[in-house]
Amino acid sequence: GVKKDGKIGYAWYGRAASKGHLESQYVLGLSASDDGSEESKRALEWLYKAANQKHVKAMGYLGACHMRGYSVDRDYKKAVYWLKLAARHGDSQCHVLLGEIYRWGRGASDGVPRDLSLAFDYYKKGALAGQEMAQFAVGDMLGKGEGTPADFVKAYAWLSVAKTNGHVVASENLGYLVTLMSKEQIAVGQVLAGELFAEIKNNQSDNPVNQRFD
Repeated sequence: GVKKDGKIGYAWYGRAASKGHLESQYVLGLSASDDGSEESKRALEWLYKAANQKHVKAMGYLGACHMRGYSVDRDYKKAVYWLKLAARHGDSQCHVLLGEIYRWGRGASDGVPRDLSLAFDYYKKGALAGQEMAQFAVGDMLGKGEGTPADFVKAYAWLSVAKTNGHVVASENLGYLVTLMSKEQIAVGQVLAGELFAEIKNNQSDNPVNQRFD
């Protein structure tokens, strides 16, 4: 949310947001959380204002709020609506959240059923955009044959990418996966990992939109 080093900075954002400054509305919206405070509820209102004016990060964070229950009741159908909008405009973190929703099926009661194939597709989009959580998920699903045919070579490549990007669990999964693979398969996986790194680097240079919603 907004860090109040004094109330001056916060007040400045408030004045700018009231005059229609889109980025200020989004910044104020980042104060939305699960604490139930009045400030958090006001933040959600600012977030809606920015999102309804097609601010990409605001749309994504609003989707995350509906997904996590920040300042609003958890609603996966609304979460999917806003996350998809932001994802279409290049917010790769939203692909990760959409993958999470569809992989684990937590939105079934809201009319968003579990769909492993769709989850894999969303994770892969996020993975190719450089999101290490998605890179791990793609490798994990390929290794298990979830939502896609099992492929140890591709799983090895994606887990290697995720590990290099700092995903701790990817390292553990990779250690187990190599016990199931031949030396030839590992060698091919290493080549594929290098190709993926190059593709991901190219994708990131083409798309500057990247906002995390942890």
